[in-house]
Amino acid sequence: MIIQQIAEKVKGELSGYDLAGYVEVCAPVYKRTLNCLMASKGQLPVVTEFVLYYYSLDVQLDEITKILGIDKDLVMDSWWDLIHHDFIDFRTKRINDIGYGYLEERKLEKVDQISVPVCIDGLIGKITMDNSQLMRNKNVRENGLRALHPVITEINENNIEFQQVKYVISSYKKIDEDYYEGDLLDVSKVEGNKTFYKRLYVVFYSNSDGHSRIAVYEGSEREDKYEQALISLEKSGYCLLKPIPDTYPKVNIISKLNLKGDALGPGQIFNQWFELIGKSKSKILINMPMIELSSPDDTLINLLHNALARGVHITIINSGREFASAYQKEQYSKLLKINNLQLIHVPLFWQKFIIVDDQKGILSDYQKHNVYLDQTQVGYVESGYLLDKTAIEYIQVVLVNPEIESLKALIPEKINKKWLESKMDNIMMLVNTLDDELKGHNGIGWLGDYPIPNIANIQKAPKAVNETTFKEFINIANQSFSESVDFTGKRSNIPKYFWGNFKTLCPDVQRVLHKIRMYRNFANHLEIDSNYKAIFYEYLDEDLLGRLPQFVKDGYLYLQIKILEDLEKEIKKYLDNVSLPKI
Repeated sequence: MIIQQIAEKVKGELSGYDLAGYVEVCAPVYKRTLNCLMASKGQLPVVTEFVLYYYSLDVQLDEITKILGIDKDLVMDSWWDLIHHDFIDFRTKRINDIGYGYLEERKLEKVDQISVPVCIDGLIGKITMDNSQLMRNKNVRENGLRALHPVITEINENNIEFQQVKYVISSYKKIDEDYYEGDLLDVSKVEGNKTFYKRLYVVFYSNSDGHSRIAVYEGSEREDKYEQALISLEKSGYCLLKPIPDTYPKVNIISKLNLKGDALGPGQIFNQWFELIGKSKSKILINMPMIELSSPDDTLINLLHNALARGVHITIINSGREFASAYQKEQYSKLLKINNLQLIHVPLFWQKFIIVDDQKGILSDYQKHNVYLDQTQVGYVESGYLLDKTAIEYIQVVLVNPEIESLKALIPEKINKKWLESKMDNIMMLVNTLDDELKGHNGIGWLGDYPIPNIANIQKAPKAVNETTFKEFINIANQSFSESVDFTGKRSNIPKYFWGNFKTLCPDVQRVLHKIRMYRNFANHLEIDSNYKAIFYEYLDEDLLGRLPQFVKDGYLYLQIKILEDLEKEIKKYLDNVSLPKI
């Protein structure tokens, strides 16, 4: 069962509260080994027990040897063992209370130390048997989950929950009764330092009085203790639910299409998506907004693989400005590698939908709800409707077809390595020429008294055929052309030269150099700094109609050519005019 199905199943569980959101998270689990002292009832070796018995009857050791018919040394060894363990008093050579007590019960109290492997929940401290199904940190990232901060940070023999350890040992006894024999006396030491993770389903409820509750499920079982643990995380500054970007549409096309019938809940939508894909015969059209709640997981990707194998034509649209997470980016990378699957990116968010064989479909929206916790203020619940033929036609004609048509404008010219080398050489020549021209106006120029940095790598800059080669190219361009202006300013004791004097003299050239910086940040980081997102989107709108380059055929190459040609054009424009203002 997954989070959408859990949310659907339990949405009415709390009387007076409505479903306000849901999320999958991972709780930290400490794997530790407990050194435990165990008291158990044992028995003396057979010979020693017979020696004790006959000795209690005042039978001499020689006579005991004859009665047992064994070597005298064995009898003497047993007798000394009885003295050593205080069954016989060494001074009086008489049996004491311990010895007579044993003869009455035929049982011996003994203490052993055993090692008990356990898992300790980092949120609520619950101790359980060792679990090989827990996730490592790497698995958490691969599954696109967030690992919660621990509430319990220190585990030692002084704060371990004694009764829980007893319960765990009783569970282990069912597997290995001999090793775990006896009763727990004490936990003498806690060893180990490894942390693993387990999946939890968190459901949020709110009421009209401004109160919220949290229900947490491990599998299908609810664990009430987690609610207080998560509330304490919220009080410490941890936000459990990440808000959807402000650019997500406030008015959705569900209301515009005037869809009728009962709304589908998150679990129903999830189930019907899988049913529609499984029954598809010729065509699947999907849009998924690039928010955390709507990432293509491996189960969906495998279903699409199966549909492609049946000859179904699949188009997937991913809408939004940027990836919501590293996991989402990786999942779309998997889709990009699938042959015969068309993947289209549009910069503006659309509501989530699926249309199958031009006949059936579902349109859904993530509805915003108030959550009244210290950090988490909003939650989202998916709600949707079945599509009729009129709605399907509207989505295809008004939304999808124009986007597909616009992609025809983003076809780069065919270039080779020789073209790239020639373009780079020409730009370097133009940079040096403009540098001389600028020095005549402000005495500083573009480069100061230094050559263009990193010249050897400029001449080796690769053709940007993918994300890796574009990253290599843009890093070189940034260091050689854009950062060189900063270095010149610093050497002249003008720290903001790029944004001041240089921009005043060459505003259009400076803008292209700033664009290079933005694309360099985009290539090296998952998310652009919030202070620069607006200008980055502006550049992307100009160059790729707002689309991310990995979703455009030869998109990285198109971007590379556009950057170089713009830089060349703007430098030429200034050199042709040579009408720079005096500073």
